[in-house]
Amino acid sequence: MSDLVTVSNGKRFFRIPTGQLPQAQRGGYYRPGVMGRTIVSDGTQIFEIPLEDLPAATADGYRDVLAIERPSIVCDAADPPGKSSEDTSAPQASAQTVSAYRRAELEHEALHEQLHGAYEEASLLWKPLAWSRLWWFEHREGLLDQLRTSGLSIALHVALLLLLSTIFLVEERISNPDIITVSTAIEESIQEVVIEQVEVEVTEPVEEVVEEVTESIDVTSEVTEQFVSVDLSDSFDGSLLAPPAGEGDGEAMATPAKAKVQFFGSQTEAVDFVFVIDNSNSMTQGRFETALNELIKAVGKLNKRQKFYVIFYSDTAYPLFHPYSPKTLVPATAKNKQMLVQWLQTVPLCLRTDGKEALQLGFNLEPDVMFVLGDGAFTDGASRYFSQRPNKNVVVHTLGMEVNAKNAATFKQLANKHGGTYQDVGVHPQAAVVAKQFPRPKNRTRNGYWGLKLPANNNKMK
Repeated sequence: MSDLVTVSNGKRFFRIPTGQLPQAQRGGYYRPGVMGRTIVSDGTQIFEIPLEDLPAATADGYRDVLAIERPSIVCDAADPPGKSSEDTSAPQASAQTVSAYRRAELEHEALHEQLHGAYEEASLLWKPLAWSRLWWFEHREGLLDQLRTSGLSIALHVALLLLLSTIFLVEERISNPDIITVSTAIEESIQEVVIEQVEVEVTEPVEEVVEEVTESIDVTSEVTEQFVSVDLSDSFDGSLLAPPAGEGDGEAMATPAKAKVQFFGSQTEAVDFVFVIDNSNSMTQGRFETALNELIKAVGKLNKRQKFYVIFYSDTAYPLFHPYSPKTLVPATAKNKQMLVQWLQTVPLCLRTDGKEALQLGFNLEPDVMFVLGDGAFTDGASRYFSQRPNKNVVVHTLGMEVNAKNAATFKQLANKHGGTYQDVGVHPQAAVVAKQFPRPKNRTRNGYWGLKLPANNNKMK
C-alpha cells in the first residue's frame, strides 16, 4: 500500500500520508474508491465521478487518476477484523479478480472500519459528530427502505404543501389569465455552487439596433395560469425511442401529421420544431421556470410522428440531453417527452448570452419552425449575423421576455427576415415563487459539463 492516499470532500482533492487519514475523515474527507467513486482528468480539468460513469469519461479522453490506488483499497479491506495472520498465507486475489459483489462488500466493511476507528480516536469535542456518521452508516439502508416504501405518501404531502404555498405566497389575484402583470418585488436569490470561484468581469454588449422602434411595447404574455404536472418517476438513461412500430399503415407513417403548437401564445402548424432558449445568468426571478413550463406544454402537444429538439444558449450552445446529445431531431414519443422533462431539471444558468452556435445548430437541423426566446440582446451579435444571412427554409418566431424596446427590435428583425413573428412575453407569478424557493445554480466558471467556454476554477489536486 502506498504511503500516500487520495482523499476528497466532493469539492477538493488532496494526497496525504496514510497516518493522517483518520484526521482527514473527521474533517469530512473520504477516500473516493471506498465510496464507489473515482477521480478523472483530461490534463487540464479534474472531476470526481461515480465508477459506473468511468467508461463514458474514458471514451471522452479522461484518465482514471485513481487506477493505481484503487486495488490497494480492496486489499486493505480484504482482511476482516479479528482474522489471524495465518489466514493470509494464501496468495491474495488482485482487485481485477474480485467480483463486483464481493468488492462492494469489502468496500462497505472498509468504510465501516474507518468510521468506527474515527469514532474511537475522536476527541471529546468531535466524538458526537463521529458517532452520528457511524450511526447513519449503520442504519441508512433501513431508513432508506422505509423512505422508499412511503415515497408515494411523501410525494402527495409535498404536492399539497406546494399547492398551499402558492395560495399563501402569491399576493395578487390574476383577473385576466391571458394578460400577466410582471411583479419585480421578489428579490433574486443567488446560490453559488462552485467553490473558490474566480470572479470574471464581463461587459455584455447590447446589439446595435438596425430598425427604429417608435411604438411602445405592451407585454401580453400568453402564459397559462397553472404549471403543468410533471411525473419524474422514470430514470433518465440517455436512450432515445423511435415511434412505436406497427401502429398505423405504411402510408400514414411515411407522411408525418402536422399539429398546431402554441409556445407562449405564438401558434403555428408544422411537423418539426426546434426551441432555442436563453439559459444565461440573467434568466432569474421566474424567467427560466416560465420558459421551461411553456416548453414542456408545447412539446406535449406534438404527436409521435412529429420531431423536436431543444437548444440552450449562454457561454455556448447546449444541445438536447447535453452532454449525451443526439445529432438529429428526435421523435415526440412519450418516452422522449418524459426524458426532456427530466433533463430540464438538470440545466443550470451560465455566464454570457452568445447565440451564434445555438442558432446555427438549429438551422443545421432543418426544422420547419424554430422558436427563439431570450431576455436580452445576444452578446455575440447573433441576431444581426443571421438577419444578414436569412435561411429561407426555416420559419423563425422570436420571443422577448421582459426586454426593452432596443433589444426587442433585434429579435423582431431576426423574425421578419425568416418569415416569422415577434412577441413580448412576461413571467408567471407562480414561477417567480418557485424560483425564489428553489433557485437554479449560476455558473461564472466551468462546472463539470456546464460553462464549457468559461474559465476553469482554481481547485487543483494536491
